[in-house]
Amino acid sequence: MRFCIPDQIVSNNGTQFTSQEFQDFCKSNGIRHTTSSVYHPRSNGEAERFVKTFKGSMKEAKTEGWEVTLQRFLFSYRLTPHATTGSAPCELLQGLKLKCLLDLIRSRSSL
Repeated sequence: MRFCIPDQIVSNNGTQFTSQEFQDFCKSNGIRHTTSSVYHPRSNGEAERFVKTFKGSMKEAKTEGWEVTLQRFLFSYRLTPHATTGSAPCELLQGLKLKCLLDLIRSRSSL
């Protein structure tokens, strides 16, 4: 919700998402809440895959510290083109491409 109130939230059936307080929050903010099928995590496959990727990345936090690991993960995730859309999340959200170290290498090699 950093940029706006979402139109829709898709979640699993965890108690934090099925509570009356969360339902009231969604209703008061005009958010449509959809849940995935119970006992069928594949129906929420994209989120499940993200959690798996995130957990794997955060295991590195033991050596660097979780704050640095989290920031590096988010930066990489936001720069990586999505298999379905072919665009990076930062491009879809903000309409711009973030610069990374690889861009610096490319620009130097073209000189």
